[in-house]
Amino acid sequence: PIRKFLHEDFPYLIRQLLDEQIVSVGRLDELPETATLDRQNFQRYGSKSFLAVPIFMAGTPRGCLALTTVWVERAWSDQEIVQVGRIGSILGNALDRKVSHHLLTERIRFETLISDLSARFIHIPSEEVDGAVALALDQVRTFFLADYCVLFEISPATDANRVAFASYAPGVPQLPAG
Repeated sequence: PIRKFLHEDFPYLIRQLLDEQIVSVGRLDELPETATLDRQNFQRYGSKSFLAVPIFMAGTPRGCLALTTVWVERAWSDQEIVQVGRIGSILGNALDRKVSHHLLTERIRFETLISDLSARFIHIPSEEVDGAVALALDQVRTFFLADYCVLFEISPATDANRVAFASYAPGVPQLPAG
């Protein structure tokens, strides 16, 4: 399984990548003294050499494409670094497109919710409002993955506030009545 890669484990490497720098290390002793913790962690994982090329999404460094050797030390040629960078660009663009697609899909879902809610209340008879509001709260709660969604009535004149409508996910305790 892939373990979470923490800033605390490789602070030098992360700092370089965030500064949009390629990190090419043929031998771990090539790392600067400021990278002591990185060196220790690379040794712990059995790394002999590595190459890390930043991946950009929307012009911002968001990760890296990394190659590591564990059996032998290896110097990475300029040509290999350029090639890995090109592959990283392709992968970064694909990931960026995936994120954009997800954001667009979520925006469409939200706009559909708004459209459905608006259409439901345009010509609704007054005797059906309560049922429609209850259904709307269910949809809003579900959309936002919330445990409950509440519509409060606030009366500034009397300070009498109350829960007018509530929608609860299955198994969620209900708010006290009153």
